Amino acid sequence: MTKRVGKWLVIAFALVGVAAVAGALAFLSSGISARPEPSAVEAAVAGRLRALAIPSSAKNLRNPVSLDDEVIEAGMAHWADHCALCHANNGDGQTEIGRGLYPRAPDMRLPATQEFTDGTLFYIIENGVKLTGMPAWGTGTPEGEQESWKLVHFIRQLPKLTPEQIERMEAMNPRSPESSSEEEEIRRFLEGEGAAPKPGTKPKHGGHE
Repeated sequence: MTKRVGKWLVIAFALVGVAAVAGALAFLSSGISARPEPSAVEAAVAGRLRALAIPSSAKNLRNPVSLDDEVIEAGMAHWADHCALCHANNGDGQTEIGRGLYPRAPDMRLPATQEFTDGTLFYIIENGVKLTGMPAWGTGTPEGEQESWKLVHFIRQLPKLTPEQIERMEAMNPRSPESSSEEEEIRRFLEGEGAAPKPGTKPKHGGHE
């Protein structure tokens, strides 16, 4: 029995080694440019390594935050303020930054993300993912963990977001100083307090296109 387990471990490590070498060769062959789409080999290796790197104890964690409308609202606000810049308000990843990352920001409405356990999503939010654009958002505080768990609940809602919810999120997106100045110029004009805004001036919403 022990010999059989040892044999399978050797095979498993060998497969991981082969995959790592293949991924490294694919990376070297394309150089450092992030413009080409990641190859199927790179995507497969990255996904496998990520799965191996997340502890089983983390994957099996249950969400301690009870789901209700208030939690979804809090998760929505957190997403719109922190996540939409890369992942978009609707979670499809089709933002200027999301399309430029390597690997690309995933469409988080799809099974590839939705089939993750709650514990896996929480671990990724808290710790980030090395060699990607995903930062670690963990603060090391109970309050921070609560916010991450609420965000996990909201991620589950991404495939079911309504147009009205997405529109509300646009108002929650962070704004650049330029955008805020343009919006203030428009507001003052509409209230009769300033000159007409320059042609083409319109409100802009960070993280949404």
